[in-house]
Amino acid sequence: KVFRSLPALARPATAAPERLDLGACAQECIEMLAPRFEASGVGADVRRPAEPVFVRVSAAAVKRAVLNVLLNATQHAGTGGRVAVEVVRDGQRARLDVRDTGPGIPKADRERIFEMFYTTRPQGTGLGLFLARTAVEQNGGTLAAIEPAGSGACFRLEFPLAEKEPT
Repeated sequence: KVFRSLPALARPATAAPERLDLGACAQECIEMLAPRFEASGVGADVRRPAEPVFVRVSAAAVKRAVLNVLLNATQHAGTGGRVAVEVVRDGQRARLDVRDTGPGIPKADRERIFEMFYTTRPQGTGLGLFLARTAVEQNGGTLAAIEPAGSGACFRLEFPLAEKEPT
């Protein structure tokens, strides 16, 4: 099933870009995964600015990417762990950080984890982070595992801010 769906998942998105509130997207993804967080014994929260942070992307593709990164964080946070999402406006860029309280990612593996079929989990497919990065890059953004402040892992998604809507 995975191999049959891979070409469709990896091909460029054909949906027209639209304005997406990155903070609202993150909140919606956390809410969608609430049963998974609860079953795993992992807490989750989203911090976002009062003003929306808009990007122009294929909303469905970016949402899938955020879900994949959140699922990865949930799997590594461990029972009693936490996943924290923070959305900020950083100059002309929008940034979404996903931090978990898991064991972290060795520096040597921070690029390798985005390779197709690379996994450290016995039941993992090695596709989640590969597909997330592909979707983010197809929408003009970047996805990287960065040095966390403290323990755990931190994934950073960045996109150019959307142009202001004409008034």
